[in-house]
Amino acid sequence: MRGRGALLWIVALLAVAAPAAAQDAYPNRPIRWVVPFPAGGPTDTLSRILAAKLGDVWKSGIVIENKGGAAGAIGTDFAAKSAPDGYTIMLGTQSTNASNKIFYPNLPYDPITDFEPLTLLGTACMVLVIPTSIPVNNAKELVEWIKKQEAPAAYAAVTGSSQHIAAELLAKRAGLKATLVPYRGSAQAQPDLIAGRIVYMFDNLPSALPQARAGKVKALAQTCATRSPSAPELPTMVEAGFADLDAQGDRRQAVGRHQQGAEGSRLAREMEGAGIRSDRQHAGGVCQASERRPGVLESDDRIHRRQGGVGARWRMT
Repeated sequence: MRGRGALLWIVALLAVAAPAAAQDAYPNRPIRWVVPFPAGGPTDTLSRILAAKLGDVWKSGIVIENKGGAAGAIGTDFAAKSAPDGYTIMLGTQSTNASNKIFYPNLPYDPITDFEPLTLLGTACMVLVIPTSIPVNNAKELVEWIKKQEAPAAYAAVTGSSQHIAAELLAKRAGLKATLVPYRGSAQAQPDLIAGRIVYMFDNLPSALPQARAGKVKALAQTCATRSPSAPELPTMVEAGFADLDAQGDRRQAVGRHQQGAEGSRLAREMEGAGIRSDRQHAGGVCQASERRPGVLESDDRIHRRQGGVGARWRMT
């Protein structure tokens, strides 16, 4: 979807200024962690892993609030409008802080100006999966099979998500006729994929692998630049012959509103701590930890430009 990887942003809404005594006491009440997607998905899973660890470190309660809808836009808008006091955190993704700008031009929040990067958590890999009834065993064979069909290939995705972008990029690069069938999440799409009503989808690694290893779907390739340790047997899309499909899932990173302040600096330090970093690296394929540090979200403009053709195509259909 992009040439580069996906990041994981945590969005902490921070105080513009705070007295030194208050900074020393932070946090002195429960913290709200907003997940802009339904419970059970990879963003929710990673949030709960990290929130539990951070709560142990800070000796403070962290309450998870799932606010899904509109590819994360509803929860992100909620976070953007929360008080910038350091007590609201959100895990931002590629859709919430990048592609939603394309797919939802009237967003009630600005992913660039409303948030400040705190720390980069890692990357999330996706897997190209198909029904077992389709008689192919790799991505190239799938493309050839689709081209022989009269009807456009139906693919599943949440509108505006990284999975949507990856599926459209595959169609665009391979010259396929493909049609989006929108779903609220991969959990809702999987039954239709298994039943053969959907031709393909790019699913997150943690939810795709159990289905593939149980023989319910075929996993053809993964979108990471290199093979994930969670699925060393799966070739990358590049290895499968698609040179421009290094499309690593959701970008998630710790970000804060307006400016970081002392609270943001502490949050960033804790997220880079050895214990939490280890949990990120072993989060069951939810993400791959990144050595990159947060830059400015203006860098996402490169993603917007790169995805613009795909977004324009989607808006015209």
